[in-house]
Amino acid sequence: MTDKTPDRDGLEPTESAAPPAPAGMILRPDLVKGYLPTASKPPDRLFYLLDLQRDLVYEIDGYKLPAENGTKPGWMLVLCCPVCNNHLTLDSTKKKLEVTEEGIESEVFRCSHPAQFGGICSYAIVLDRPKSQAERRVQVHGVWFRVDAVARRA
Repeated sequence: MTDKTPDRDGLEPTESAAPPAPAGMILRPDLVKGYLPTASKPPDRLFYLLDLQRDLVYEIDGYKLPAENGTKPGWMLVLCCPVCNNHLTLDSTKKKLEVTEEGIESEVFRCSHPAQFGGICSYAIVLDRPKSQAERRVQVHGVWFRVDAVARRA
């Protein structure tokens, strides 16, 4: 079964052999998931990120990376950029990223997707471990969450 789907630049339709989305599957910009159920992998752990500037709590998918060449296993964090809604990945093999029981700490990372009116997206943060009791636990719609990291503007 083939269907007409737009080309990457959206100009010409091309033939695609991709099957339609399974019934009941929700495709949203804030849901990082493969189109086919076989292409997606459930996260190894969910992390919670407190963005004090926007007064929001983000749920981040965490995937454990295998240990290589005698190093300890790392993490890859996947989140949705709150500015441009594209997905971002933070990989401990490429950037400084430390995940411990006390929380997450990282160096500055930026969204590299194109901005709406040219240039690149302006979202840039650094992740710090929660320092105060108010930063460690937050309540969202009556549910308490343990915060793994606090996003600070870079």
